[in-house]
Amino acid sequence: MKELQPLNENVLLDITEEKGEQKTASGIIIPDTAKEKPQFAKVVAIGNIENPGISGGDTVF
Repeated sequence: MKELQPLNENVLLDITEEKGEQKTASGIIIPDTAKEKPQFAKVVAIGNIENPGISGGDTVF
């Protein structure tokens, strides 16, 4: 099977989600339901972009 390749000036991302509770430095536990969930993604492939500033494998916000 061929790998996906984005067309034109598009970027293919693999979106990941941070799961579970987080604990602050002072020991306060922040449940998953009490915060906004930032989305991070891993760059899989880059289309035809001059000087993209990112490369495959980079993590973006």
